[in-house]
Amino acid sequence: MAKLTFVGVVKKVLAVGGILLFSLMLIALPRSMQQNPAPPGDYAYLIGQMTVVVLIVAGLFYSVRWYLKLNGHTYRLARQAWASILFVYALLATPIDAYIALIMKSAVLGVVMAVVWAALAFACWRWRKRLRSEEIAAAASKLAA
Repeated sequence: MAKLTFVGVVKKVLAVGGILLFSLMLIALPRSMQQNPAPPGDYAYLIGQMTVVVLIVAGLFYSVRWYLKLNGHTYRLARQAWASILFVYALLATPIDAYIALIMKSAVLGVVMAVVWAALAFACWRWRKRLRSEEIAAAASKLAA
């Protein structure tokens, strides 16, 4: 096992900090857009808002990718990063959806959406698991050669 240096610890802390920062920014986006709606016909404002969304998602993606790389993963990092992000957000969406269903007093909608989010989380978990097993198999074949 590789010895963890001070610089390695600082890099991991920065990667986790980036993940938390961009996650919180992404969660806060709908509320901030609701408080500051675009004036009618102001397309520059809408393009600016879309740019912010793209930059926050890109920041989250590259923070997760950096964290995976620091943990020694080398196989299809982009796919592993997307699988991890979608898995966590699907898990977070399930209780949020249950809360929304309670507010709307619609148990049927809540159950259907909870099943959809749980199925998405399961699919992403399986995707991550498959990518990790492929990474292990690729590393094993590299050592054997």
